Amino acid sequence: MSSENTNSENSGRGAASRAAARAAASQKSASRGVGTGTPEKYQSRIGIDYSIEYPESFAQAAADAGAVPLLSIRELGVAYTTRSGEPSAAIRDVDLDVHAGSMTAVVGESGSGKSTTAGAVIGLLAANAQVTSGEIRLSAHGDAPQLDLRALSPREWQKVRGARIGYIPQDPGTSLNPLKTVGANVAESLRLHTGLGSAQRRARVLELLDRVGIDRPQMRLEQYPHELSGGMRQRALIAAAISLDPQLLIADEPTSALDVTVQKRILDLLDELRREAGTGILFITHDLAVAAERADELVVVRDGVVEEQGPARRLLGRPESAYTRRLLADAPSMQTLVGAVGPVRAAEASPAPASPNEHDPGRSEADRTDALSLAQESSPSPGPSGSAPPLVEVRGLTQVFARVPREEDTADAADAATTGALAGTAVHNTAVHDTAVHDAAVHDAADPRTATAPSSPDATAIIGIEDVDFTVPEGTTLGLVGESGSGKSTIGRALAGFSTPQSGSIRVGHYEAESLSKRELRDFRRTVQLVHQNPASALDPAHSVGASIAEPLRNFRMGSKADRADRVAQVMERVALDPGLASRRPRELSGGQLQRIAIARALVIEPRLVVFDEAVSALDVTVQSQILDLIQRLQEELGLTYVFISHDLAVVRQVAHTVTVLSRGRQVETGPVEQVFAHPEDPYTQRLLAAIPRPLDTQVLDLQALSI
Repeated sequence: MSSENTNSENSGRGAASRAAARAAASQKSASRGVGTGTPEKYQSRIGIDYSIEYPESFAQAAADAGAVPLLSIRELGVAYTTRSGEPSAAIRDVDLDVHAGSMTAVVGESGSGKSTTAGAVIGLLAANAQVTSGEIRLSAHGDAPQLDLRALSPREWQKVRGARIGYIPQDPGTSLNPLKTVGANVAESLRLHTGLGSAQRRARVLELLDRVGIDRPQMRLEQYPHELSGGMRQRALIAAAISLDPQLLIADEPTSALDVTVQKRILDLLDELRREAGTGILFITHDLAVAAERADELVVVRDGVVEEQGPARRLLGRPESAYTRRLLADAPSMQTLVGAVGPVRAAEASPAPASPNEHDPGRSEADRTDALSLAQESSPSPGPSGSAPPLVEVRGLTQVFARVPREEDTADAADAATTGALAGTAVHNTAVHDTAVHDAAVHDAADPRTATAPSSPDATAIIGIEDVDFTVPEGTTLGLVGESGSGKSTIGRALAGFSTPQSGSIRVGHYEAESLSKRELRDFRRTVQLVHQNPASALDPAHSVGASIAEPLRNFRMGSKADRADRVAQVMERVALDPGLASRRPRELSGGQLQRIAIARALVIEPRLVVFDEAVSALDVTVQSQILDLIQRLQEELGLTYVFISHDLAVVRQVAHTVTVLSRGRQVETGPVEQVFAHPEDPYTQRLLAAIPRPLDTQVLDLQALSI
């Protein structure tokens, strides 16, 4: 048979398979859409109901209809070559399918092999890794033939990546080219795989940026990656990955850096791709709430082996594996917040202002009493008595930035400079304050507004935060929450002394942060430590992680070399890391391990105040639970004070005593965390709570009607 005939036959078979898959999905899931809801008969107000009959597997329904999987992985094995030259198995005998129009979610702890599986499929494994066994096949699509992905040459891969397979990598900070504009990054696949002219590519990029929820796309198009917040960079990566409506989309933690409202918008967009284009999605995540709400199939991996797999809601509702049950128990997003605040109904989340003296509309008295009771049950320990003096006092904080785009001022440079300075490394204050860190802080400005013109005639004034007030009593935790670009990280950098506010004051202990001398600044940085949002760019790639953890001890001349080594081993164990990893380089560790290294580095000199900037966003639920328990225990033992910046409301609910909600640089609500979460007064706070994934709630919200 000729190659042409074979391709035609494969194409026809692939089209028939996709049609059969869509028909099966429609027949078996008509009442719930594609992975976005739950039939009413399966909904359970109290959570998991072991007596219910869960829906049939999407994969089984597709197989019954004669559909060929879009992606088929059989007996996949991947090994890494160690320094001794011996192979170390990372994944073994992995089997999974992704069907057209479906989502298969892969969940597991950090280092379990999730990202390695994704790397094997897209052909982007590390240099010291290789596929040792198994097969990876992509089905025919239109005129494109079926592919054995293991057999592709580098030149053949160039034709497949971006066109037939889209890829959203885990770390936007290191995945976007810092020397190219955001528009050029997003347009890369369009330039390589289409004959579109520059004007057509620009129009398509503008459409994509708007589609993923990036405001003012015409301005963002011309900016560089370092001028965007972490959440906006993540959305730019998503825009690039979906630019050609790929046959298969591999999403490696695509929503871990996003707040709940943007997360919902992105997940809705992925659902739209599945429905309208028949895109199959391999979704790598540690967020079990998202997996339960959106995925059709769930694959639980542990130490490189599939522990359990099946229909997502059946598996999470009636898990057979003790490991899966432990993951569920450790997930705050599925136990703490949904149980604590109850379902936020559409009436509660409407834009109408709420009066503090009125009952919440749409809720019964029993609901309100239940919610407050459960919220108090799951609260952190109350902390010191109300008479404890505030360690942190912020009054009228306003920060305006001058945006002058420069290619050399990257976010990586900003994080590296900030980390070095916090460790006591000599850093030129003028350079840090006036270039990289100032420009990095601009990323949090969600709503550029006209302000006092900066001195440079080419600069644009952007307000990052405006008139923010809060106090943090010693030994307690303040949570800062809000959407991407709301000003959270700007406040964190200001607290750490890396930017000077235009007005207002910051007091930490006896230090006035805005008027520190060079000597006071050095002492201040031993008092305040910052745990960065992006550890990959904050750690020196040339140093071992042990050396990075020990750097603050060396720079502040604390202990002998042996003492420092002991302290490094001790703090690594405290953050659930094997001290044997101290000799590794950052590139050899997973994202979750890198975040734990960053936390260990901040805690090693025992500061009084620690600012956590999305410090657990990259961690799987088990390690996240360990880290949250750790920082709470350290607070109780050492009297530490925390400012905890996060877009994950469930995490904030678990660790914070008080919470401040930010929107577009402005403070919209502040109060005890159980009060704000159980009875939110501001419409914006209500909308944040309404957007939380609620796979087991009875009320399915139409958040589009709420203008989210």
